Amino acid sequence: MLIMLAISVWLLITSFGFIQTKRAGAYYVPTKTKVLHMLSSLNPKPGQTLIDLGSGDGRVLRLAAKEYGVRAIGYEVVLWPYLETTFKDWFFFKKHPNLKALVETRKESAYTADLSKADYIFLYTSPVFNEKIAPKLIEELKKGAKVASLTFPLPGWKPLQEHHPEGM
Repeated sequence: MLIMLAISVWLLITSFGFIQTKRAGAYYVPTKTKVLHMLSSLNPKPGQTLIDLGSGDGRVLRLAAKEYGVRAIGYEVVLWPYLETTFKDWFFFKKHPNLKALVETRKESAYTADLSKADYIFLYTSPVFNEKIAPKLIEELKKGAKVASLTFPLPGWKPLQEHHPEGM
């Protein structure tokens, strides 16, 4: 009986998350570890700011802070990945307490995010989301800011570089 209750609660939470992600315009798909290393192509420097729109479980944020010393801010509107981030961050900060000041996840829509201080934007979203967010990026990003979009291009944007990691 307890197993049935646990399965029911899990199904309820995941179906609620699916509805939330559909409404947000992107689905939660964890980023493959190989792809995270494409951050190096951005050439991030300590003191700069990376914003991940639809940050999921926060792995891009933690890697950016740990490997490159950048301030990493994530925006995640879906409850389940946001809670997963909070859980994983707790363990990460136990191991790396000096990085706590560099990583922040906000349960807030990407559409209301302040992007004006971003040196880098990281997107692993959907074609629909990218189409909707592109005008905001154009309007708010400072000159010289770089955008990394995995899998789906930004409509009307010409990439400066393209990476094709194995298995993607």
